[in-house]
Amino acid sequence: MKPIFGVDITENKKNERVCGAIFAARTVSSDAGKRLETSVDKLEDVNQKAKLPLPVRILHYVFAFAAVILTVGILRGTLKVGFAEGYANAPALFWLDGAAIVGVVICEILTRVKKKEVREATGADEIEATVIDEQENVLQDLNVPPSAPCVDVLVFKFKNKNGEIKPYEGFSPSAYTALEMRIFKENGCLCLADLENVYAFPISELRGIREVGKRISVMGWNKPEDPRSSQYKKYKLTVNNVGCVFSKPYYILELERDGEPYGIYFPCYELGMFEKATGLSAEVKKD
Repeated sequence: MKPIFGVDITENKKNERVCGAIFAARTVSSDAGKRLETSVDKLEDVNQKAKLPLPVRILHYVFAFAAVILTVGILRGTLKVGFAEGYANAPALFWLDGAAIVGVVICEILTRVKKKEVREATGADEIEATVIDEQENVLQDLNVPPSAPCVDVLVFKFKNKNGEIKPYEGFSPSAYTALEMRIFKENGCLCLADLENVYAFPISELRGIREVGKRISVMGWNKPEDPRSSQYKKYKLTVNNVGCVFSKPYYILELERDGEPYGIYFPCYELGMFEKATGLSAEVKKD
Protein backbone atom coordinates (compact mmCIF):
# COMPACT_ATOMS: atom_id res chain seq x y z
CA MET A 1 0.00 0.00 0.00
CA LYS A 2 1.31 3.44 -0.94
CA PRO A 3 0.99 6.17 1.72
CA ILE A 4 -0.64 9.05 -0.16
CA PHE A 5 1.19 11.68 1.88
CA GLY A 6 4.32 9.60 2.20
CA VAL A 7 7.56 10.28 0.32
CA ASP A 8 9.30 7.20 -1.04
CA ILE A 9 13.09 7.48 -0.66
CA THR A 10 13.83 3.82 -1.33
CA GLU A 11 15.65 4.57 -4.59
CA ASN A 12 16.09 8.32 -4.40
CA LYS A 13 16.98 9.91 -1.05
CA LYS A 14 16.36 13.38 -2.48
CA ASN A 15 12.80 12.62 -3.57
CA GLU A 16 10.24 15.13 -2.24
CA ARG A 17 7.18 14.08 -4.25
CA VAL A 18 4.37 12.44 -2.27
CA CYS A 19 3.01 9.12 -3.51
CA GLY A 20 -0.47 10.56 -3.93
CA ALA A 21 0.48 13.37 -6.30
CA ILE A 22 -1.80 11.78 -8.92
CA PHE A 23 -4.78 12.70 -6.71
CA ALA A 24 -4.04 16.45 -6.91
CA ALA A 25 -7.13 18.02 -8.47
CA ARG A 26 -5.90 21.61 -8.53
CA THR A 27 -2.80 23.59 -7.56
CA VAL A 28 -2.43 27.11 -6.20
CA SER A 29 -1.76 29.81 -8.77
CA SER A 30 1.78 31.11 -9.14
CA ASP A 31 0.91 34.62 -7.90
CA ALA A 32 -0.90 33.48 -4.75
CA GLY A 33 1.81 30.95 -3.97
CA LYS A 34 4.61 33.49 -4.35
CA ARG A 35 2.87 36.06 -2.13
CA LEU A 36 2.52 33.48 0.63
CA GLU A 37 6.12 32.35 0.20
CA THR A 38 7.38 35.93 0.44
CA SER A 39 5.45 36.62 3.65
CA VAL A 40 6.60 33.33 5.21
CA ASP A 41 10.22 34.12 4.31
CA LYS A 42 9.92 37.51 6.05
CA LEU A 43 8.55 35.88 9.17
CA GLU A 44 11.28 33.24 9.14
CA ASP A 45 13.87 36.04 8.85
CA VAL A 46 12.40 37.67 11.95
CA ASN A 47 12.50 34.39 13.86
CA GLN A 48 16.14 33.85 12.91
CA LYS A 49 17.09 37.36 14.03
CA ALA A 50 15.28 36.80 17.33
CA LYS A 51 17.54 33.86 18.21
CA LEU A 52 20.51 34.27 20.49
CA PRO A 53 23.97 33.54 19.01
CA LEU A 54 24.63 29.83 18.51
CA PRO A 55 27.23 29.54 21.31
CA VAL A 56 24.72 30.95 23.80
CA ARG A 57 21.98 28.57 22.57
CA ILE A 58 24.33 25.62 22.96
CA LEU A 59 25.23 26.80 26.46
CA HIS A 60 21.50 27.03 27.23
CA TYR A 61 21.01 23.38 26.22
CA VAL A 62 24.06 22.32 28.25
CA PHE A 63 22.76 24.12 31.35
CA ALA A 64 19.29 22.59 30.91
CA PHE A 65 20.66 19.07 30.43
CA ALA A 66 22.97 19.38 33.43
CA ALA A 67 20.17 20.77 35.61
CA VAL A 68 17.86 17.87 34.80
CA ILE A 69 20.50 15.18 35.32
CA LEU A 70 21.83 16.69 38.55
CA THR A 71 18.38 17.42 39.99
CA VAL A 72 17.18 13.88 39.35
CA GLY A 73 20.35 12.44 40.87
CA ILE A 74 20.09 14.66 43.94
CA LEU A 75 16.41 13.83 44.48
CA ARG A 76 17.08 10.11 44.27
CA GLY A 77 19.96 10.39 46.71
CA THR A 78 18.17 12.60 49.26
CA LEU A 79 15.10 10.36 49.26
CA LYS A 80 17.33 7.58 50.53
CA VAL A 81 19.52 9.37 53.06
CA GLY A 82 17.87 12.74 53.61
CA PHE A 83 18.81 16.24 52.46
CA ALA A 84 21.37 17.00 55.15
CA GLU A 85 23.33 13.78 54.72
CA GLY A 86 23.05 13.99 50.93
CA TYR A 87 24.53 17.50 50.95
CA ALA A 88 27.26 16.43 53.36
CA ASN A 89 28.20 13.53 51.08
CA ALA A 90 28.38 15.53 47.84
CA PRO A 91 28.05 19.31 48.34
CA ALA A 92 29.66 20.01 44.96
CA LEU A 93 26.71 18.38 43.15
CA PHE A 94 24.26 20.69 44.91
CA TRP A 95 26.27 23.79 43.99
CA LEU A 96 26.71 22.63 40.40
CA ASP A 97 22.98 21.97 40.14
CA GLY A 98 22.24 25.43 41.50
CA ALA A 99 24.65 27.00 39.02
CA ALA A 100 23.09 25.09 36.14
CA ILE A 101 19.59 26.22 37.15
CA VAL A 102 20.75 29.83 37.40
CA GLY A 103 22.34 29.47 33.96
CA VAL A 104 19.05 28.21 32.52
CA VAL A 105 17.14 31.12 34.06
CA ILE A 106 19.60 33.69 32.70
CA CYS A 107 19.49 32.17 29.20
CA GLU A 108 15.68 32.12 29.30
CA ILE A 109 15.60 35.80 30.26
CA LEU A 110 18.07 36.70 27.51
CA THR A 111 16.03 34.72 24.99
CA ARG A 112 12.80 36.51 25.88
CA VAL A 113 14.43 39.95 25.90
CA LYS A 114 16.06 39.38 22.50
CA LYS A 115 12.82 38.05 21.02
CA LYS A 116 10.80 41.00 22.31
CA GLU A 117 13.31 43.55 21.02
CA VAL A 118 13.49 42.00 17.54
CA ARG A 119 9.73 41.58 17.23
CA GLU A 120 9.11 45.21 18.17
CA ALA A 121 11.84 46.48 15.84
CA THR A 122 10.69 44.42 12.82
CA GLY A 123 6.92 44.72 13.23
CA ALA A 124 6.54 40.97 13.66
CA ASP A 125 2.86 41.19 14.56
CA GLU A 126 2.07 42.81 11.21
CA ILE A 127 4.14 40.22 9.35
CA GLU A 128 2.31 37.39 11.13
CA ALA A 129 -1.03 38.97 10.23
CA THR A 130 0.11 39.17 6.61
CA VAL A 131 1.02 35.47 6.61
CA ILE A 132 -2.45 34.58 7.90
CA ASP A 133 -4.07 36.78 5.24
CA GLU A 134 -2.00 35.21 2.48
CA GLN A 135 -2.87 31.72 3.72
CA GLU A 136 -6.55 32.61 3.45
CA ASN A 137 -5.95 34.01 -0.03
CA VAL A 138 -4.33 30.72 -1.06
CA LEU A 139 -7.33 28.75 0.21
CA GLN A 140 -9.64 31.03 -1.76
CA ASP A 141 -7.45 30.59 -4.82
CA LEU A 142 -7.83 26.82 -4.41
CA ASN A 143 -11.62 27.17 -4.02
CA VAL A 144 -11.58 25.59 -0.57
CA PRO A 145 -14.91 26.21 1.23
CA PRO A 146 -14.45 28.75 4.08
CA SER A 147 -16.34 26.40 6.39
CA ALA A 148 -14.06 23.42 5.71
CA PRO A 149 -12.69 22.20 9.07
CA CYS A 150 -9.03 21.46 9.75
CA VAL A 151 -7.74 17.93 10.16
CA ASP A 152 -4.28 16.49 10.77
CA VAL A 153 -2.80 13.87 8.46
CA LEU A 154 0.52 12.09 8.90
CA VAL A 155 3.28 12.82 6.40
CA PHE A 156 6.54 10.92 6.43
CA LYS A 157 9.45 9.64 4.41
CA PHE A 158 9.74 5.89 4.04
CA LYS A 159 11.64 3.03 2.49
CA ASN A 160 9.96 0.05 0.89
CA LYS A 161 11.58 -3.17 2.10
CA ASN A 162 10.12 -6.25 0.43
CA GLY A 163 6.73 -4.62 0.18
CA GLU A 164 6.75 -3.36 3.78
CA ILE A 165 6.60 0.37 4.50
CA LYS A 166 9.41 1.45 6.84
CA PRO A 167 9.03 5.08 8.06
CA TYR A 168 12.40 6.85 7.99
CA GLU A 169 13.44 9.17 10.82
CA GLY A 170 16.90 10.16 9.67
CA PHE A 171 18.17 12.77 12.14
CA SER A 172 14.68 13.91 13.12
CA PRO A 173 13.17 13.07 16.53
CA SER A 174 10.27 11.32 14.76
CA ALA A 175 9.50 9.94 11.32
CA TYR A 176 6.00 11.41 11.33
CA THR A 177 4.87 15.03 11.05
CA ALA A 178 1.32 16.27 11.55
CA LEU A 179 0.23 18.30 8.51
CA GLU A 180 -2.85 20.45 8.95
CA MET A 181 -5.24 20.21 6.00
CA ARG A 182 -8.81 21.27 5.21
CA ILE A 183 -11.32 18.48 4.69
CA PHE A 184 -14.52 18.72 2.66
CA LYS A 185 -16.65 16.97 0.03
CA GLU A 186 -16.94 18.06 -3.58
CA ASN A 187 -18.47 16.40 -6.64
CA GLY A 188 -18.62 12.95 -5.08
CA CYS A 189 -15.08 13.17 -3.72
CA LEU A 190 -13.49 13.46 -0.33
CA CYS A 191 -11.09 16.41 -0.60
CA LEU A 192 -8.06 17.36 1.45
CA ALA A 193 -6.35 20.70 0.89
CA ASP A 194 -3.03 22.07 2.07
CA LEU A 195 -1.55 25.41 1.02
CA GLU A 196 -0.41 24.09 -2.34
CA ASN A 197 -2.92 21.55 -3.62
CA VAL A 198 -6.41 20.16 -3.34
CA TYR A 199 -6.38 16.35 -3.38
CA ALA A 200 -9.62 14.65 -4.45
CA PHE A 201 -10.49 11.04 -3.63
CA PRO A 202 -13.67 9.64 -5.20
CA ILE A 203 -15.93 8.17 -2.53
CA SER A 204 -16.36 5.13 -4.79
CA GLU A 205 -12.63 4.39 -4.43
CA LEU A 206 -12.64 4.40 -0.62
CA ARG A 207 -12.37 0.91 0.88
CA GLY A 208 -12.37 1.39 4.65
CA ILE A 209 -10.62 2.77 7.72
CA ARG A 210 -8.12 0.42 9.33
CA GLU A 211 -6.77 0.69 12.85
CA VAL A 212 -3.04 0.16 13.39
CA GLY A 213 -2.35 -0.75 17.01
CA LYS A 214 1.10 0.81 17.25
CA ARG A 215 2.37 3.66 19.38
CA ILE A 216 3.96 6.41 17.30
CA SER A 217 5.49 9.80 17.96
CA VAL A 218 4.55 12.77 15.79
CA MET A 219 6.28 16.11 15.33
CA GLY A 220 4.05 19.14 15.39
CA TRP A 221 0.79 19.98 17.14
CA ASN A 222 -1.70 22.11 15.22
CA LYS A 223 -4.67 22.28 17.59
CA PRO A 224 -5.33 25.35 19.77
CA GLU A 225 -5.75 23.17 22.87
CA ASP A 226 -2.81 21.44 24.56
CA PRO A 227 -2.58 17.71 23.71
CA ARG A 228 -2.72 16.99 27.46
CA SER A 229 -5.91 19.02 27.94
CA SER A 230 -9.22 17.46 28.99
CA GLN A 231 -10.43 17.57 25.38
CA TYR A 232 -7.85 14.96 24.37
CA LYS A 233 -7.70 13.04 27.65
CA LYS A 234 -9.43 9.96 26.22
CA TYR A 235 -6.65 9.55 23.65
CA LYS A 236 -3.97 9.32 26.35
CA LEU A 237 -1.57 11.56 24.45
CA THR A 238 1.85 12.25 25.93
CA VAL A 239 4.52 14.78 24.98
CA ASN A 240 8.28 14.40 25.30
CA ASN A 241 10.87 17.09 26.01
CA VAL A 242 11.29 18.02 22.33
CA GLY A 243 7.57 18.42 21.67
CA CYS A 244 6.79 15.11 19.95
CA VAL A 245 3.28 13.86 20.66
CA PHE A 246 2.94 10.13 21.38
CA SER A 247 -0.28 8.26 20.71
CA LYS A 248 -1.76 4.83 20.03
CA PRO A 249 -3.27 3.70 17.72
CA TYR A 250 -3.21 5.48 14.37
CA TYR A 251 -5.48 4.89 11.38
CA ILE A 252 -5.30 4.45 7.62
CA LEU A 253 -8.08 5.44 5.26
CA GLU A 254 -7.65 2.86 2.52
CA LEU A 255 -8.58 3.41 -1.12
CA GLU A 256 -7.84 1.93 -4.49
CA ARG A 257 -6.97 3.54 -7.82
CA ASP A 258 -6.54 1.42 -10.96
CA GLY A 259 -5.96 -1.69 -8.88
CA GLU A 260 -3.27 0.02 -6.76
CA PRO A 261 -3.89 0.29 -2.98
CA TYR A 262 -3.27 3.67 -1.30
CA GLY A 263 -3.68 4.95 2.24
CA ILE A 264 -4.18 8.24 4.06
CA TYR A 265 -2.52 7.93 7.47
CA PHE A 266 -3.94 10.00 10.33
CA PRO A 267 -3.64 10.19 14.15
CA CYS A 268 -6.18 8.69 16.54
CA TYR A 269 -7.72 12.02 17.57
CA GLU A 270 -8.92 12.62 13.97
CA LEU A 271 -10.91 9.37 13.66
CA GLY A 272 -14.25 11.06 14.26
CA MET A 273 -13.57 13.65 11.58
CA PHE A 274 -12.69 11.04 8.95
CA GLU A 275 -15.62 8.79 9.85
CA LYS A 276 -18.00 11.74 9.51
CA ALA A 277 -16.49 12.88 6.21
CA THR A 278 -16.43 9.43 4.60
CA GLY A 279 -19.42 7.70 6.17
CA LEU A 280 -17.11 4.79 7.05
CA SER A 281 -16.49 3.24 10.45
CA ALA A 282 -13.05 2.13 11.57
CA GLU A 283 -12.28 -1.55 11.78
CA VAL A 284 -11.27 -1.74 15.43
CA LYS A 285 -8.44 -4.13 16.11
CA LYS A 286 -9.32 -6.67 18.78
CA ASP A 287 -6.68 -7.87 21.24
